[in-house]
Amino acid sequence: VHEEETEDEHNIEKVNERRRKKSYEEITDPVEIVSSYERGLFKPRVGWQFRYRVSRYIDSLRQNIREDQERLKLGLEAIK
Repeated sequence: VHEEETEDEHNIEKVNERRRKKSYEEITDPVEIVSSYERGLFKPRVGWQFRYRVSRYIDSLRQNIREDQERLKLGLEAIK
């Protein structure tokens, strides 16, 4: 019984550590940034100027993602 308890405690610690890391980790993947923004993660409670800059940034990321996907499609077609 004692071993199980310490194992559970260890797992809980692991989960908490993962959560801590996740909250401080900076997301760098553009696709992840866009989806996080859409889930409301990056909706800042600040002035409209900053919100406008953030939404412009997200729009440019979306555009870049679309262009990358197009380039990949064309590349795959060229390979075929």
